[in-house]
Amino acid sequence: MHKVIYTRAANRSLRRIAKDRVSQIISSIDEMAELENPLSHQNVKAMKAEWAGCFRLRIGSYRAIFGMNPDPEASPEEQLLLISVEVIGSRGSIY
Repeated sequence: MHKVIYTRAANRSLRRIAKDRVSQIISSIDEMAELENPLSHQNVKAMKAEWAGCFRLRIGSYRAIFGMNPDPEASPEEQLLLISVEVIGSRGSIY
């Protein structure tokens, strides 16, 4: 499983969302992180314009924007990724 970290902005966003939705969001992010290639998840798409280089995960009416880099703590043979969740919010508020 790839390592997932949440930025301060993402944690702040999670505190504003209803508890039942938060568990759904976190479980969807964990589900994506369990895949060998997280970009192969059906709800992941590459971002454009100001978010170029990042990706978004669609979770119902919410979106999680994240970046991916090689995990510096993992051995080179493992090829694990560090998934950094930047922002979480409703579709209309984060784009």
